[in-house]
Amino acid sequence: AVQHVPEKEAIVDNGAYFDGDQSGTVNGVTPPAVQHLTAEVTADSGEYQVLARWDTPKVVKGVSFMLRLTVAADDGSERLVSTARTTETTYRFRQLALGNYSLTVRAVNAWGQQGDPASVSF
Repeated sequence: AVQHVPEKEAIVDNGAYFDGDQSGTVNGVTPPAVQHLTAEVTADSGEYQVLARWDTPKVVKGVSFMLRLTVAADDGSERLVSTARTTETTYRFRQLALGNYSLTVRAVNAWGQQGDPASVSF
């Protein structure tokens, strides 16, 4: 049988307050931080290729990785060269011109939350 709870009406009328873990994650799954990011540069017919590799301290289902490659412009600013998304822990950039590049990689979970990034310059 259903039991009558006298304060139930007051809770509904006045709103309820839940003090749970407010860590900012959905379902408590924070995307892992990217670690040990390396960039291996090779020349190919006057153009360059870069093989980026990284790992994470833990495996989380549904995580992909966002990559952002920039190059230093003559005026000192950064110019976006490429962005990519992969579920692997390696990625190859092809047909790059000579330059001073910076690569940032971060994990992203299925809800769009991002882990701590890692960056490498080459």
